Amino acid sequence: MNFTNTYRRHWRTAVLALLSYVPIMLTRPGAVSADTKTYLFLNPGELLAEASSLWSSAVGAGTVTHQYIGYLWPMGPFFWLTDSVGLPDWLSQRIWWSSLIFFASWGTLRLARTLGISANYALIAALLYGLSPYSLHYLARLSGILLPWVGLPWLLLCLVRARHSHGWKWPAISALIIGTIGTVNATALFFILVGLGLWLMADVLAGFARFRHVIATYTKIAIASIAVSLWWIVSLAMQSAYGLPILRYTETYDTVAKASLPQELLRGLGYWFFYGDEYGGRWIGPSAPYMYNRIVIIAGFFLAAIGLVSLVATKNAHRVHFGLLTLVGLTLSVGAAPLSQSSIYGTLFEKIVNNESGFALRSTPRALPLVLIALALATASACESLSHRFAAQQHTSSRRLQRTHIVRWAAIALVVSAVLINNFPWFTQRAMTDGIARDENLPQYWLDAATAIDATRDPTTGYARTYEFPASNFADYWWGGTVDPILPGLISSEYVAKEMIPQGSEATTDLLSAFESRLVDGRADLAVLGSLAAILSANTVTWRADLAYDRHLTARPEYLAPALAQNPPGQTLFTGPLVATTDNVAIVDESWYGNTLTDTYPLLQVWQVPDARPLLTASEPGATTMIVGSGEGVINALSAGLLQPTDTFIYAGSQPYLPPSFASLILRRVIVTDTNRKAARQWSSIAQQIGRTEQGNEPARTPQPT
Repeated sequence: MNFTNTYRRHWRTAVLALLSYVPIMLTRPGAVSADTKTYLFLNPGELLAEASSLWSSAVGAGTVTHQYIGYLWPMGPFFWLTDSVGLPDWLSQRIWWSSLIFFASWGTLRLARTLGISANYALIAALLYGLSPYSLHYLARLSGILLPWVGLPWLLLCLVRARHSHGWKWPAISALIIGTIGTVNATALFFILVGLGLWLMADVLAGFARFRHVIATYTKIAIASIAVSLWWIVSLAMQSAYGLPILRYTETYDTVAKASLPQELLRGLGYWFFYGDEYGGRWIGPSAPYMYNRIVIIAGFFLAAIGLVSLVATKNAHRVHFGLLTLVGLTLSVGAAPLSQSSIYGTLFEKIVNNESGFALRSTPRALPLVLIALALATASACESLSHRFAAQQHTSSRRLQRTHIVRWAAIALVVSAVLINNFPWFTQRAMTDGIARDENLPQYWLDAATAIDATRDPTTGYARTYEFPASNFADYWWGGTVDPILPGLISSEYVAKEMIPQGSEATTDLLSAFESRLVDGRADLAVLGSLAAILSANTVTWRADLAYDRHLTARPEYLAPALAQNPPGQTLFTGPLVATTDNVAIVDESWYGNTLTDTYPLLQVWQVPDARPLLTASEPGATTMIVGSGEGVINALSAGLLQPTDTFIYAGSQPYLPPSFASLILRRVIVTDTNRKAARQWSSIAQQIGRTEQGNEPARTPQPT
């Protein structure tokens, strides 16, 4: 083996690996970020088992899961494998993150070389694309969404290879890539597929291929891609048809459009969540330098300017491809922004994407990879053209030639330096977000509580369910943030709780909201807690008192503890370590002075609920109670003793959807409440979700995030 030749061929790949793996490996060893799904690190095997079914009774008292099936490939198997071989969770996560960066960079290097860009300048393209701050949008929180960004250069490479092939090899490879990168998020994949169509269109415009060959290639890719992706496409359609309308509870297009401005997109940013800040810290930790560090800001705009100039200056034969990807990619990413001054195109674009159908492509900045890959390739090509122009001046004097070389290498060094500065957090161990990080070793009392809960499972059916309270927008504990509550990843039993994004049916969410909102307001009747759990078929109740209540203004443990001591929902099953009330005091307000406080409280407590309803029950038709109201009415009826946990009840609003035999049902009684008023609802808080009472002729209003 010729070591010198091997070194010359692969040293650039080694540089990419070094830049991709080393910085993040040095970033907070032992700490795990709440990336995509906390259960990937707590129990990946259980997550894979649940992902194989669209229906899950383990979450939200029964629900059609949303995008769980996407974890079957590739994220679920990766973390299951690393867990099986005993790798620490934090190390598995860092390998996953750095691999995303490396494969995006390496794919761009390979693509640039295939397009005729020389090796050194192909390395510049790889650095521009792979080290773009675009990855920081999602890395620590939603890294699965980066998969289409990683796959784009490899897919374009397949298209270039397919020009001279009439077989199925390259379309089949493209389909395998699409089947790997598209499982977690369909919106991001859609924009990447648009990019493939644009590249093939440019092939025709630039004379690289005939229209007939292009159509045949795209058709083969489509057929093969559908064949390998049908499993998650059908699942996504089923979720859309039978699951909760999840788009109703996520960000609105108005929120997205406020940040998707051209100048932000061109420097690799533009995702609305990137700019968020609150009492608990920045929503995305590494975002601060891009708003406050002048050097980082200048570097970003410098690279954007160089990229745009390069689109015009490059002599590469693929300049049509670069221009088309940039133009259309930027147009899609900007969308209708700014909404207050939209063009005709923007107005039409908003009407298309601003809906709750499966075609609601609200997250338009996910089209940004099309722009980033085009600008990276154009910049590398323009740098090479400039270098060749300098090289052509070798007939000049030696002093002038020396200056030419200095200018050429200084320009290259300036671009590379700007690339490194533009991803400042990656190289300074600041790529993680403090608010969603924790030690990889969970507190022992949580593990002990999970064991106690699972010990209550029915020996015959294996069934058990716990109701966890209080509700929280996200799971932020005093010891770290996990976004998802950790208990479902620790138990084999089923789980129900109120979260910001609804879980289960609308009726379940409404019932839980009715109780949980009173907890936050300090007016809950905790005597009904056991009855509520029994109605939910929960045989245990879990109180997570170690929530950082100041983050989302959730129920406070110092005044819940005395009330729970007087009205326990059942017999104590587990009690965690006691902590002094003053240890975690974050807010002193009217709730502090207006409630009975405790000196100490347990960080975690579990009770066993007597006489919880079985998961499946049968009752006589004449024993049914109808509630003319809402979840608030059910809580009020329980508090007043008008309703018992063993009673079978239905909502009056459900009657049109019941079987015809229920039309002649003789009800035991009808409970009428005044709680089912018409009012706007919003999803961005656990409490204060319902607005004023509206008149009957008022139009319905879309819930807005804050």
